[in-house]
Amino acid sequence: MTKWQILGLLVISTFLLGIWAYGNSETVNDSISIFPVKAQSSSSALANSSWPMLGHDVQHTGEAAVQGPQNNSTVWELKTGGWMDSSQALGSDGTIYFVGSNTFDLHNDTLYAVNPNGTLKWRSEGCDVTFKSAPLIGADNTIYLSGSSILYAFYPNGTSKWQYKAQDSTGMSSPAIASDGTIYFANANKFYAVNSNGTLKWITNETNLTASHFSAPALSPDGIIYFGGGPDGNALYAINPDGSVKWSFPLEGIGQGVYSPAVDQNGTIYFTTEVYDSEGSKLSYAVNSNGTEKWNFKISADQSFSTYNSPVLGSNGTVYLASNKGAVYALSSDGKLKWKYQTDSKLPIEYAMAVDSNGTLYFGSDYLYAIDANGTLKWRYQLNNNLTQTNSTLKVMAPVIGPNGTLYIGSNDGGYLYALG
Repeated sequence: MTKWQILGLLVISTFLLGIWAYGNSETVNDSISIFPVKAQSSSSALANSSWPMLGHDVQHTGEAAVQGPQNNSTVWELKTGGWMDSSQALGSDGTIYFVGSNTFDLHNDTLYAVNPNGTLKWRSEGCDVTFKSAPLIGADNTIYLSGSSILYAFYPNGTSKWQYKAQDSTGMSSPAIASDGTIYFANANKFYAVNSNGTLKWITNETNLTASHFSAPALSPDGIIYFGGGPDGNALYAINPDGSVKWSFPLEGIGQGVYSPAVDQNGTIYFTTEVYDSEGSKLSYAVNSNGTEKWNFKISADQSFSTYNSPVLGSNGTVYLASNKGAVYALSSDGKLKWKYQTDSKLPIEYAMAVDSNGTLYFGSDYLYAIDANGTLKWRYQLNNNLTQTNSTLKVMAPVIGPNGTLYIGSNDGGYLYALG
């Protein structure tokens, strides 16, 4: 055999080996793809941040992509000296934003920016935020904030970018943002869409649609907007991006109030209500993306769902609900109770909860609590608020989780912000 024949055989062998490797690499990839991969809720108009808005993302899942703190060690604490009544949001550079006041006057008028090391970056006074609105950080680091009647937009240095004045001054929900930069919020009897330059895009004009500032809008993966409203506030609405009503889900029962919804990756919408049945049991729902009921879950008459607390959705399908008597309910994806955790104080869990990538649930009541995936207390942390049954106006805010697992949480007794990790 000549050297040219040998060379030819080598070339052919190499070619055949490449085909075999390619085919086998495809087979390996196919076998890997059958395992579930955690989908990340996102909006291209949100900051590239670990927690850019209320409920973590536009779907309000409340789930972090990282593991939270495994113990209650304090990294730092910052005292603002006033009132704090807002969940935090994190910018792409780790800056922590929240709303409070410089004095203990129960009125939010200052937007704070705090560096990741716990030092004050800046504060911007003159806001009028009275309904527990949380900041939202856009992809360009614009900070959006809902006031009593004004949607504020701030530059990253705290200076005003623009303001949009709504028609009513009775309060606005925390905002949400679509992938095209449209900002949504509820204000009294109307639901608004505002362009990213501060101009009005549309307002709902349905005669019977009464939007509630207690119900912050959530967006599905396909851009449908969900919020609580309707006659007497007893309906869940699905709104198309052009402002037209896709469907409504009216509630049957006594009382009124549909609180902030959350949406999973399959488009199922979860929400709690102030509506109760003939036995006094409060109702929560899971609704399919076509507006039909999937299931409902009831809590006893001596409990109520927390007004400012939307369901939290774990990637394993667990749905977490909170009550105003210090109880947390963990439900399976089909609405069956997995476990219940009851705090000793039975003080409200008033603000949003958070769950980390390991299934640890964090929430504030008389303490900051960490509950493991089985419903067992992992640890708790005493903040400086000294909450008691007779001093229940003092609140522990909503926890948020940073990119390295640091947990940030506020207290409205002196306006403390804490970092734990």
